[in-house]
Amino acid sequence: MDEMEFDRTRKAIGSEALEEEERKRLLGTFTSSGGKVLDEKALRRQQAEAKRSGKESPSEGRSAPVSDVKLPSELRKEQRARELERQALERKRKDAMRRESSSFFARLGIKFRCSIAGLTPFGSAMVQPSALSFFSLELRKALIECNILGNELLVNDAEVARSMKKELKNPFYIELVNRARLLYDRQELSELLASYSEANPRPVPLESMRVPLFSLLRKLYALMPYRESYLKSVQTGILIQQKQQKKAADLYVAKQKGIEASWRLLMDKAFPKILLLVQRLEMKNIGPGHPLFEEMIGFGADLRVQVPQGGVTVEPATGVAEEKPESGTPGAEASQVEEEALDPEEQAKKDKERKKQELAQRLFDYGLGLHRRRTPEQLREAYDAKNEYVQADLHDKAFLSYMLLKFFDDQFAFILTTNRLQLEPIVQSGVRVNLKQDLTDAYQNIRSCHDMFRAYYHDYIEYRKALDEGSKTGNYVEHAKKVSMFETRRGKTGREVRMAIKNYMNRIEKLLAVLLKDMKEGGRVVLNPNDVFVMDLEADQSKLMNGRKMKEIIRDTYAFAHVLGRRLENGDLYGGVLELSEEDFQASTKDSTAPAPPPEEEGAASDSGQESQKSDEAF
Repeated sequence: MDEMEFDRTRKAIGSEALEEEERKRLLGTFTSSGGKVLDEKALRRQQAEAKRSGKESPSEGRSAPVSDVKLPSELRKEQRARELERQALERKRKDAMRRESSSFFARLGIKFRCSIAGLTPFGSAMVQPSALSFFSLELRKALIECNILGNELLVNDAEVARSMKKELKNPFYIELVNRARLLYDRQELSELLASYSEANPRPVPLESMRVPLFSLLRKLYALMPYRESYLKSVQTGILIQQKQQKKAADLYVAKQKGIEASWRLLMDKAFPKILLLVQRLEMKNIGPGHPLFEEMIGFGADLRVQVPQGGVTVEPATGVAEEKPESGTPGAEASQVEEEALDPEEQAKKDKERKKQELAQRLFDYGLGLHRRRTPEQLREAYDAKNEYVQADLHDKAFLSYMLLKFFDDQFAFILTTNRLQLEPIVQSGVRVNLKQDLTDAYQNIRSCHDMFRAYYHDYIEYRKALDEGSKTGNYVEHAKKVSMFETRRGKTGREVRMAIKNYMNRIEKLLAVLLKDMKEGGRVVLNPNDVFVMDLEADQSKLMNGRKMKEIIRDTYAFAHVLGRRLENGDLYGGVLELSEEDFQASTKDSTAPAPPPEEEGAASDSGQESQKSDEAF
């Protein structure tokens, strides 16, 4: 029985909408006529008695047997049991597929295929120089080709972009071209090839390429079902270019052939190679079409090619310089007309978004200026005077992050524990919060960062020893296995120490943002924002924050923590490769004698000035 008879009756007569007085009146009428109010327990008792006497249930006016009558609670239990059974069967099925994909013969097949394809040796997870050369030359060229053509069709010339949208009609095809354009990421390729040198080609540990390999595989997998649609879309765009630019036809024929060759290389050569390397990393024989493939590579619904609400949003090109139309050209005039045609409300929203981005950029630049008050060499000289970490390389992201942490601890963190900063407790959600105690507790977490870095440095020493043993042993296979093992261990602890420092900075940033917001709104929590902090000890008189106001120290501490957190989250100190390239190292560690001027020096008030506004916008 799918639903009790009285439930259907209640819905039919609309008894749920009755008022209380009307409900009581009707109930009195029914009971005075001999009716009874029964609950589930009473129904069960009647069913049990009817079953013993061999009669039908009195609550059922039809000829159905008592055993067929089920209560709502029983129906819910059965439905829940069926759902649990289905989930258990699904788990068993997935577990069986996982065991099958990582069985002995599956792993053997993966190693054999990687060896035949020239990607890795059969007995070690080291990527061959020939595969790295393919990624460095052919893959890079194909990705850049897609990026340049996408910029020409969607970014550089507004007239071509509009004509292309009109010709293709479906915005899905525009999104395809845009997604292919964004395949090229210079930072991602740098991480992929960080350990490879064309001058001295040698095998590279596969584990060091994990993050960029997975990222590239996800992006290519999303475009794989639409490979032919992409080619038709860009061919349409090239024909539109030819009509509007009216240059030699051979130029556009060559462009069509070039993009087709690059696209075939990505789909037919690069994708299978990257897939094999990912399978070798995971040691699972799972390919496209397998129920667990998307789970293995971390591919979610948000990564599928789909037209976003509001149309296609074309982001700026990554890694390739864009040609901006000069004033007076048709592209510039079209952009100007399009901007003037915006509604006032949309223009205000656009201006607000631009202002928000400018404030966030100013905050980042100011915090980065604080980071650059000491060069990496000066940081090492100041905070590793005993040469405890003499073998650590300044290009090491974990070591550089740790030196910045010690710089923060020495120059800024005192504001978290000093009694001179007077804070009034606040009430949040009816609970009294002691911000002073929260700041002190947050500072104490720095100990875990020190412990994690010591563990990382130990793994780094072992890794260096394993590398140096290569010239002393003739067993290449055993040496490669040992290097790979210590490389993996070092990569794991390197990620952990950077994650710990990032979480530490994020917590401090969140607490200090409360103080900045309070000072902007009138200063009910910070009681002495204008007091000047003077160091007691003569040795501390040369510190950066000596002689500064409390509000300035809070602002600078917040900016330092904010920028270090961002650099570790998605900046130059983030990524699977632990060594910074020489170019990135020089770009991110320039010596700066003074940070960017604070907002109050530019004419903004310090209590309600733009720096506090930045802290609000940052969240």
